[in-house]
Amino acid sequence: MSPCFLFSFYSRLCVPSVSTVYVSTQQSTRICLQPVVFYSGPFPSLRRAYLHKIVLKSTTSSRPWCEKFNLAMKQSSEVKKKRFSVFGVFFLIVTYLWAVILFPVFTALFPVTLLLDRVRRRLLDRFAMLWMRLTLFCCRLQVVIQGEENLPRSDEVVMYVANHQSYLDIYVLSALKRKFKFVSKIEVFSYPVIGWAMALAGYVGLKRGDSRRQLQTYHEIVRKLQSGVSLVMFPEGTRSVHGRLLPFKIGPFKAAKQAQVPIVPLTILGTREVMPSFAWLPVGFPNKPITIHVHPMIQVENYEDKQLADICKSVIEKPLESNETTWNRSPL
Repeated sequence: MSPCFLFSFYSRLCVPSVSTVYVSTQQSTRICLQPVVFYSGPFPSLRRAYLHKIVLKSTTSSRPWCEKFNLAMKQSSEVKKKRFSVFGVFFLIVTYLWAVILFPVFTALFPVTLLLDRVRRRLLDRFAMLWMRLTLFCCRLQVVIQGEENLPRSDEVVMYVANHQSYLDIYVLSALKRKFKFVSKIEVFSYPVIGWAMALAGYVGLKRGDSRRQLQTYHEIVRKLQSGVSLVMFPEGTRSVHGRLLPFKIGPFKAAKQAQVPIVPLTILGTREVMPSFAWLPVGFPNKPITIHVHPMIQVENYEDKQLADICKSVIEKPLESNETTWNRSPL
């Protein structure tokens, strides 16, 4: 086994100023470069900009073990070219139209919900899911659920953990027809109408970079689970740029174990191609349904926190690895 070495260069294939760390391994007399991690930053030197051209040239080969990487880079480049679409504008109009229509009813029911169901607020969850499903229906975004038999009962409290590639993931998960709340970054709660509704419904806000607030959020997550509220969390912590799973944070699994609620892993396929991580709106209409893989429920009593994270990551990753379909986007 020949030694490996690491170096980075700044690529403009996915989004402006994205750096990629590559591992170069030699097999026989051939060298293949594979991306390991992506992160944002400016050009530090002309030398790294030059490396971008050299590495890109060396990876455009026909070697079978580089084909997947070459295809991924090509698709990322194509996605970057298109940041605006008629379908994206239509999606924005539809989702805000339904939000404005439902919000007065939402606010009118809020006092009643506080009196009858202060902690769970399930009636408001129903309206939130209705808003998302109406948006998907009007935009003709079809969602296919595989492994539907693995879904928990509608009244069972669980922690859903899923991969995160797009803002569209939140809409798509409403197709599961289960009542749950999302754990989202706290900035989303300031969005007009939509963010206000999330706050009224009792969604959990997470402030990044503030360890004290994160600890408070962790305790709030545990309390909600113990109070009978199912939650959806994205253990990657942010949206994946390149489509592969980022390292999982241990917090969601630690909270599920402390609250003694089972975990349901979910794999979402297709949202990144419709609405990439850098986009605020869809960049095109899919020619195939978006898919949710529902994996078998995992009982937390039998595993440690780290084991739960590793098992869920492995389970969620399998459909991502086997998904080699090229998504073609066409304007509405």
